[in-house]
This record gives sequence, structure tokens and C-alpha cells, in this order.
Amino acid sequence: MSIANLFIVGMPKAGTTSLHQYLAQHPQIFMTADKEPHFFSTDLLAEGEQFHGFAKYTRYPTLNEYHQLYETVQSEQIIGESSVFYLYSQKAAAEIYQYNQSAKIIIMIREPVSFLYSLHSQGVYSGNETERDFEKALKLEKNRKNGDDLPSTVHFPSRLFYLEHIRIREQIQRYLDIFPKENIKIILFDDFKKDTATCYNDVLQFLNIDVSFAPDFTNHNPNTTIRSPELMKVLQDPEHPVAKMAKKVFPRKVLRKGKEFIKKANTKVEDRKPLSAKTEDKLRQQARKEVCALQELLQGEELLEPSRDLLGMWGY
Repeated sequence: MSIANLFIVGMPKAGTTSLHQYLAQHPQIFMTADKEPHFFSTDLLAEGEQFHGFAKYTRYPTLNEYHQLYETVQSEQIIGESSVFYLYSQKAAAEIYQYNQSAKIIIMIREPVSFLYSLHSQGVYSGNETERDFEKALKLEKNRKNGDDLPSTVHFPSRLFYLEHIRIREQIQRYLDIFPKENIKIILFDDFKKDTATCYNDVLQFLNIDVSFAPDFTNHNPNTTIRSPELMKVLQDPEHPVAKMAKKVFPRKVLRKGKEFIKKANTKVEDRKPLSAKTEDKLRQQARKEVCALQELLQGEELLEPSRDLLGMWGY
């Protein structure tokens, strides 16, 4: 039995958190309170389980447990969740389709180099990444693919294989191979930032619900850094002694709220220094072919207007 009929599948750091929160305000839409369940990315969960030796970061092992996310659904027409690595996962598209063939899919796209820089920053903040220098983290990729220099708190090792994440055309193709293109909505992060209200209205039309509702358009996921890496490690690692003790004492809902409160207190919002021109140019050379292929795919599938030039828009 399927309950969810909307999935925001990625990509990370492209506005998915904000869109999730904006949609959650709509009276005809239910979005899960717990974002990022990643129930359908079983390949990534299995990768993490193999690395850690057990299902360390699998929060919803069964369909019944996953469906508990929707236990407060009432009469909402659209019922959804957001898991940003569903796009990167090689299995999520097929698993979502098997779960609900009529599901609507939203994919948010960001310029690859700024995306990677932001993904690294988010990894440092969340504890997935321990190398704070982005350029050094890129150089570690070869070692990490060989199983070396991997942080003990990374959810799944390939999260840190940065250059693998910019194969956006290949990732989107997995959804186009299975779902009707009428069920897929592509949103450019550039458009979302420039005119959030119009993008939001377009999504409501895509979902075929009341377009007159206007939410509070607050940015829900700005660039953040952590005040205390030690405290973040406690929050990130479910096997930390403090975390294990808390699990025994408090119910899941209480734990989640407490974790959110502590995480917020341990967070500060600040702009990140610009990426060095040398590194940016090198990454752009590597990403250019992917951007060309992405534009060709989207325009060929009529998911991007013929007049839109991604190379020009993104400064390639």
C-alpha cells in the first residue's frame, strides 16, 4: 500500500529544504516533519551498512516504520517527503516507482561547481566530512574510493566521492527511464532564488492544487557552520555513548525535537569565502561536458525551454 505521492528527490543544496517547508504550509499538502528519511535509497543504506558493519544510519528499516511518518495525515491531497540523495542513488527511482507508479517527482538542479562547494560545506557541518578544506577533500577522493581516509561518521562512503555527484544527466535519466515525463518537474536553483514565488506557483500547478495560497518564503537552509565539532559528533553518531543512552531514556519524537534544538543552538549562519579561481576553473573544465549533456537531455525531453542556455547562465 502506498501513501506518499510526491517525492523531492534532490539535488542537495539546491533549495529542497526551503521548497519542502513552503509546500508543508499549503493546506492541501502534507510533507513529513522528518526530512531526509531516504527509505528508498537502499543501495546507499546498504553501502553505509557495509562500511559500518551494521545499519548505523538506517532510520526506517521497514515500510511500516516509514509509514509512521504519515500517521498524522488527514485530508491532504498531496502527501510527500524530501530525500536529496534519491537523485544520486542508483536504485531509488525504481524503488519509488515500485512503491507508487503515479508519484510526482521534483528535481532541483544547481550549477555543478557551486553545488560541490556547498555539498562539502554541508558535509562538514553535518559531520559526514572531517576535512574542512574543500581542495584537500577533493584530493582525498582517490584514497577514499580505495577505502582510506573515510570519517567514521560518514553516512555512506560515496557521499564523499564529490566528482561522482555531478553526473546529473545520468541521475535524471534514471527517473525519465521509468516515470512519465509529465510526472517530473525540473526546477533550476537560479530560478528558485530569483523568483521563489513564481517557482512555487509552478509547482502547485504541477501538483494540480489550489495556486492561490502564498506561504512564508523564508530561506530555510542558508550556509551554516558549527560552533562545536565535538557536540555535532554526538548528534551525528548514533553509536556515541551519549546518543545511545538518550535512546534508552527518551521516545523517538522527544529525541528528534531535542536534537533539533541542540543542533540549532550549535549552528551559526555565515557566508563562506569564495572558492579559489584556480580550483573553480579546473572543476568547471571537468563539469562542462556534463552541463552540455544535461541541457541536451532536458531540452530533448521538453523539460527545459529551448531558449535556456545552461552554459551561458552558469558562466561556462
